[in-house]
Amino acid sequence: MKKLLQNILLGAIFLVGVLSITATSHFPCMKPDITDVYDVNGECPPEPPPPCAYSDCFFNADPIYLSYEELRATSTIKVILPDPTPEPLKKAGKIVVLDPYLFINDLNRGVHVYDNTDPTKPKLLGFISIPGNVDIAVKDAVLFADSYIDLVAIDLTHFPQIVVSKRIEKTFPYNPYQAIDDPSVHLRSLDEKKGVVIGYKKDDPLKLN
Repeated sequence: MKKLLQNILLGAIFLVGVLSITATSHFPCMKPDITDVYDVNGECPPEPPPPCAYSDCFFNADPIYLSYEELRATSTIKVILPDPTPEPLKKAGKIVVLDPYLFINDLNRGVHVYDNTDPTKPKLLGFISIPGNVDIAVKDAVLFADSYIDLVAIDLTHFPQIVVSKRIEKTFPYNPYQAIDDPSVHLRSLDEKKGVVIGYKKDDPLKLN
């Protein structure tokens, strides 16, 4: 009886080995824990495409421009009061404190101005819309801010009334991707003469690598 059990066990081990060899020879794409990765002809199906790596897959896009005339128009830099609806802070950048004010840069949009008399409860006074603003400095009631490629000086003496006292054009390098957060965007037909890039229209996928 003992010998019979031994023979059955050896036979089972042999059978498993034969099945494994047969499956491997006829269905070479079989995985140990997957039984249905082959087709009816016993051939391996095509491998699925690998996911796009960070720098491998991009999308063509046409740039959306803000002309230099619009960028530098007197009405472009303006104050938006918090009443009736406060301008939302979308992407906070640099923060500057200069008693009694608190200034928070909203990347590429402008600057939120607060009354900071009580630091535990800053009171929103208004939002200064400055297209392409990513950095700020304040001195003697003058706000210095970049506006894409330009540097502007804004007199805050009579805030919320403001005056753009100085604009120095082409102070900073032209960066067409400054206002674009999506790293998969590839701008085409770029024309710096048309103005600064403020967005894009996504088109067809493009494989660069």
